[in-house]
Amino acid sequence: MWILGAVFSGGFLSLNVGMQYMHVSMAMVLRSTEPLFAVGLIVFSGGKVSLSIAATLVIIVTGAALSAFDEPNFSITGLFFLVGANFCFCFRSIVAKAIKDCKDIDNVSLFFHCCWRGALIQMVVVGVFEFRRIMEYPVTIPEQISLDAFAIKLALNVMAYFAYLQASFIVLSMVGVVSHTVGNSLRRPVCIACAVVYFGNPISSLAFFGICLACVGAGLYSILKATGRSPRNKTA
Repeated sequence: MWILGAVFSGGFLSLNVGMQYMHVSMAMVLRSTEPLFAVGLIVFSGGKVSLSIAATLVIIVTGAALSAFDEPNFSITGLFFLVGANFCFCFRSIVAKAIKDCKDIDNVSLFFHCCWRGALIQMVVVGVFEFRRIMEYPVTIPEQISLDAFAIKLALNVMAYFAYLQASFIVLSMVGVVSHTVGNSLRRPVCIACAVVYFGNPISSLAFFGICLACVGAGLYSILKATGRSPRNKTA
């Protein structure tokens, strides 16, 4: 359980640090390659992935990358941390499924034990590296935002993020590691599409093509899985 909490916490820490060094859209481009890391870990551990499944992963990653290609800011330091985040999140999926296979534990309990262990680990890391900075630069609320509005937005953010993470663990218990990371990678083009609809942000033809390409890749992956060409435990 402590290993699960450590990689879970390490993934988010690496992601947050990586986004300090490059634009969010470019960070999401690198995060969209997570399925490839999952396949790499499976192959390294002795599993097999068919060429057809690998081809659909390439399509999905390419589409997700194109959907955020308009912000090409790049940083080697940011790349290092985001690669670390991808490895942590993939390894988290593998560890979580291993725990589910050897222990009689439900999804809510697994998520609870992962979170409190991860929270303790994050407290230690923050205490070692960020305590002085937090004391010197306390959190401030902009004058144009009321305290009540800030509290409501903070509560909604906490509940939405908790629901996302809990749903992620539930889905992981129902599908394989690669399937889980494929669905997670589609979150990026979906976020971009929602931003376009809600905020009215302009979208280039290249980004639109990337969103469509990622959805097509996910559809092809689902078809291949349904036809039985991808075993659940080892390849998908």
